[in-house]
Amino acid sequence: DDFAYRLGISIQAIEVTDQKSGKVKGYLPCLKYYPNNPLNEESRLDHLTSNTLKENKCYELLAKELLYRIMRIKDIEKLLQLS
Repeated sequence: DDFAYRLGISIQAIEVTDQKSGKVKGYLPCLKYYPNNPLNEESRLDHLTSNTLKENKCYELLAKELLYRIMRIKDIEKLLQLS
């Protein structure tokens, strides 16, 4: 979490509930980019799927996607020194 935070990214599992029953339908996995992040990414919330997932599957997808995006960063060491 600290590593992602230093890059200006966080993972979020947004709980989706049934409006009538109040029961949890599932979770939407999202990556949040914060303003003024070292990656120079636009501040935004990226929804990774449009379908809800079970909580464990949601966090599994979030972990994979976060690692994938971090692995694609060039000169990550320099970026981390700047933050």
